[in-house]
Amino acid sequence: GDYRRMFSLSLATILVGIVVGSLGGSWLVKRTGRPAEVFLVAQAGFLVTALLSLVLFKREMLADQVAQHLATYDSASPTLQALWRTGLMLQPMLYVVGLPAVMMGCTFPVSNACIQRTEAAVGRRAGLLYLANTLGGVCGSLVIGFVALPTLGCQGSVGVLALTGA
Repeated sequence: GDYRRMFSLSLATILVGIVVGSLGGSWLVKRTGRPAEVFLVAQAGFLVTALLSLVLFKREMLADQVAQHLATYDSASPTLQALWRTGLMLQPMLYVVGLPAVMMGCTFPVSNACIQRTEAAVGRRAGLLYLANTLGGVCGSLVIGFVALPTLGCQGSVGVLALTGA
């Protein structure tokens, strides 16, 4: 029920955030012509949004929202109750995982623009960037999921990722 909905919402939020970030990063590089500087700003933005989301998110906020609207919720149809629960789950996800995902999405096209300075080496450089991105995604998810989260917990894992990003 709610766990599947929460997983689906978080995955959708991350994927949409990456798409929005990719579009924004590409637009910024075209507009400024300074991919290295845009990359640094995107990395800094990722670090700041990821760390702030840990500090700002409080479970009590959700409990307060539920308590404020409990009478309306109880009188609503099952469909409206499901939509309300989905909205409550989505709201914190937008800034907890959505904003960092936008910053992450921004970095790949900007990185691609950084490496495509010389025409003779574009294919090799782009291939290496895609390889590094794929290996990083696979290895990162395995290490975080099976090592960092069980040993360090959520906040410790985000702290390690923030240090790595810095």
